[in-house]
Amino acid sequence: MGLYLCVFRDDEELFGIDVGSYDDWERFRGEARARDGRIFRRYGALRVHVSPTTHWSPRDAARLAGELAHLREALRREPPRPLPPGSWQAELAAERGLAPATLADCFFDVDGVPLFDGLAELCRLAVETRQPILFQ
Repeated sequence: MGLYLCVFRDDEELFGIDVGSYDDWERFRGEARARDGRIFRRYGALRVHVSPTTHWSPRDAARLAGELAHLREALRREPPRPLPPGSWQAELAAERGLAPATLADCFFDVDGVPLFDGLAELCRLAVETRQPILFQ
């Protein structure tokens, strides 16, 4: 099952990203957890429990944007890890010639867009339009 994050205004979707499976999302969050311990002090917005009713409010999105910028910089200082063998990420990287240069580059959405870029755009739109980021 895939995880789709999006911002709507009324019935209009303003932006959304398909991050892959829930396991893919947990792998991403695991990198934050590894840098922050079990209590998620630095990356508190990322600790939210994922379910179809989960959302980040515009205020949460503003906090998340800062957390993501910090995490991205931390992951840019680390070498890439091999993409999971046989995964959609490995297949997409081979198809599109994606060659992660840092650990941050190892995280992208199902279209090959860097996950940090998509999440930053969601945060920007949520704050700007005062709409929540929805988990679907």
